[in-house]
Amino acid sequence: MIHSFTLIAHGGRDLFLEETFADRVFAAGGDDATLSVNGSDLCLAFDRDSDSLYDAILSALAQVEQCGVVVDEIQLEEGCDAEVEDMNVMLKVRKLIQSDGPARFWQTLKQNKALAQ
Repeated sequence: MIHSFTLIAHGGRDLFLEETFADRVFAAGGDDATLSVNGSDLCLAFDRDSDSLYDAILSALAQVEQCGVVVDEIQLEEGCDAEVEDMNVMLKVRKLIQSDGPARFWQTLKQNKALAQ
C-alpha cells in the first residue's frame, strides 16, 4: 500500500541548497521523496510503499537522518493519525533532549508536570 506523508525540517533550507543533498537522500533510499523548501523549512514529501504507515515513516526518518536532516514534524495528506501525532510528540521530546541535554529536559518535564497538577 502506498502511504503519502511529508517530513519537515524547520530551518533546513540550507541542506536543500547543498549541491549533493538530493543525491545523498536518494542514495540513502529516499528515491521516493520529492524535495522542496517552504520558506526556511526543508520538506521531503514521500509516496512510500509499505505494509503500514508507521513502518513507512520510520524507514523514511532513518534514511533522511543519515543525510543530516533533523525532522521536526510529520504531516499526512489524508489528515490526522494517532500514531503520527505520537511520532510528532516523540520528535519534539528528542529535540528537547538533544538541545537542552537530558538533565535540563527532565527538570523542565518535572516543572511542567507540577504546573499541570
